[in-house]
Amino acid sequence: MSMFISNWVLLAVSLVIAAPVMFWKIKDTVSLEEDLKFSDETMDDVIPQYQMNNFSQPRARHEE
Repeated sequence: MSMFISNWVLLAVSLVIAAPVMFWKIKDTVSLEEDLKFSDETMDDVIPQYQMNNFSQPRARHEE
C-alpha cells in the first residue's frame, strides 16, 4: 500500500512542477522571425509579396 501512495505522490509532485512550464513556456503561436531563426528560408520565401506590404495588419478571414 505504501508503494501505491508513493507513486501517486510522485505523480502529483511532478504535475505541480511541470504546470508552470506548460502554462508559461509553451506558446500557441510564434512570430515569423522566431520561426525562421534556425532555417535557411527568408520572409520573402515564405509569404507572398502582397502580404509583405501589409505585414503588420492581420489577414481578414473569409467565411465559407
